[in-house]
Amino acid sequence: MVTAHFVSVLPGGKIAVGGDFAGYNNVSSPAFVLLDGQGSLIPVEDPFDSATVALSGAYNKKSNILAMTGYFEQDHAQIISSGAKLVFPIISSVSDFNAHATSESSMELSWTGSYSGADQIVVERSTPDQSNYAKIATLLPSVTSYQATALNEVTPYYFRITGGNGGYAGTSLEDHDTTAIAPEVSLAATDITTSSFTANWNYLAGTDSTMLQVSGDNFATFVPGREHLITKSGANSVTGLQDGKAYQYRVKRFRNEKVSDYSLPITVNVITGMEGSNGMLDVHVYPNPVGGTLIVDLPGNSVKGTATIHSVRGELVGNYALGEGSHSKIDTHTLSPGMFILTIYNGGSYRKFKVIKEQN
Repeated sequence: MVTAHFVSVLPGGKIAVGGDFAGYNNVSSPAFVLLDGQGSLIPVEDPFDSATVALSGAYNKKSNILAMTGYFEQDHAQIISSGAKLVFPIISSVSDFNAHATSESSMELSWTGSYSGADQIVVERSTPDQSNYAKIATLLPSVTSYQATALNEVTPYYFRITGGNGGYAGTSLEDHDTTAIAPEVSLAATDITTSSFTANWNYLAGTDSTMLQVSGDNFATFVPGREHLITKSGANSVTGLQDGKAYQYRVKRFRNEKVSDYSLPITVNVITGMEGSNGMLDVHVYPNPVGGTLIVDLPGNSVKGTATIHSVRGELVGNYALGEGSHSKIDTHTLSPGMFILTIYNGGSYRKFKVIKEQN
């Protein structure tokens, strides 16, 4: 290089140097070199090929344009302007690209990492194979998820994301092959007794079958016969359970040899809907049905007790301290009309009552 006329600092620590470069037979021509942070040359395309005696330039960070102007000697003195768009390498740290169905017509795409040097992320989709990719979205480079909609269930979809810079694609590409098949929606349990309940779910149209799982420890182990139960309905009676224990159930569905994710689990607290006890606890509860205040009479020589109220679905809706002897009061004004399970605990024993709440 004979003379350097400008130096511009570019994204990623790169440096552009423009000037008059010595060529064949000592003829100088305008050009620029691109250096990395250690001063090593980075290959770029040189758009200039004319002799010159002067050169100046400027860099636009927003559009990645490097513009250069020179006074050329050929034929007669004239001012010629030219420019070049620099495309810098896009470094990808994107990984864990996943897609899963969130409904019968949508899928959630997610990934981790980023495309360094990119100003956008392009999302593309192809179906039924990988030969028909079309852009469906342009995202900011900081985005790490996208909801693809207007899909058809049980149709194969291929998605890919690419980091871009002003229309230029990065070198990294992530592909994922998946099929949109939505999980069924688990519904609240019904018919809860001391040893059973009915698991319910929304049996979606077009479902071939459903697999039900029931567990008492968040699916580490399973209730016998309910580890991989296949059924073709939207309900199943689960029996042989332990009174007072919490259980969980979930379902996944099958259609056209495809399988969905599991539904969100439902928790059921197994508790009786009828009177029951363990031991000889002498306690009286009245009035029943109750509109406002419920009276609990414990034996005169008993210690202080406690009481809980659950909905028939096993949800705890009240927890109370009881005094010694008779006429402990439980305020039920805040409860909605319906059936509840009252459990009285005293001296290591308990007794349960079905209580009907009326309008206040």
